[in-house]
Amino acid sequence: MREYQRYLKSWRWIALSYLCKRRDGRRCQACGETKNLQAHHSSYLNKGGSFWGELDDLITVCGECHSRIHEGRSIKDFAD
Repeated sequence: MREYQRYLKSWRWIALSYLCKRRDGRRCQACGETKNLQAHHSSYLNKGGSFWGELDDLITVCGECHSRIHEGRSIKDFAD
């Protein structure tokens, strides 16, 4: 867990998170919210792989939707 926390503070994650949010129009891709945005790995398959491959695996979600995803719900369950 400590390694993952370090990763979240790395230049790589900061850049990926920024680019993901920018690409997605700074909106939650599930509900359209524009506040408390976070980048979420869709599959974690590309984590640690190529920079652009990892960006392709990210989606912008708000904190509430991010929590729902980690509870095991699909974005399709709560998207309009």
